[in-house]
Amino acid sequence: MRRPGTGVRCPCGTRSSSSWRSSCAAPAPRALRAVRHITDTAPRVAGSNLRERIALTGPQDELKELADTFDAMLERLDASFDGQRHLAANASHELRTPLATSRTLLEVAVAQHRVPAELGPVIDSVLAASARSELILDGLLTLARCEDQATERLPASADPAS
Repeated sequence: MRRPGTGVRCPCGTRSSSSWRSSCAAPAPRALRAVRHITDTAPRVAGSNLRERIALTGPQDELKELADTFDAMLERLDASFDGQRHLAANASHELRTPLATSRTLLEVAVAQHRVPAELGPVIDSVLAASARSELILDGLLTLARCEDQATERLPASADPAS
């Protein structure tokens, strides 16, 4: 006969008079389901859906705490990315107006022949730089609008001549 407290110790720390497998059989399937749920959700979230959460249900244990911590981290990341999208959109709109105004004033002055001929190359350079800046702003606006949509990645060149 066994004395109290001298049984077999289970990996979770409890003692059983016979085998730890019999005393801990119930928590194991729930723990494995929770781990599977976390494992299945993480790649979907990492792929492109920061709005999805693990939202694990069940008792307040270490696995629930882990899932809740992961959900809180996703919430902070999602808010951060939202802030970046808003910043890019606002900055693009704010910068677009002065660029368009400068370009229009230069184009009107050239069209009305109010620019000395020696300034022609300078005006052309400023108009080209303005066109490049407007393309960059268009790209920022597109990125800001994409949000959670998957986009196809295409090779791009940093060479201004291309």
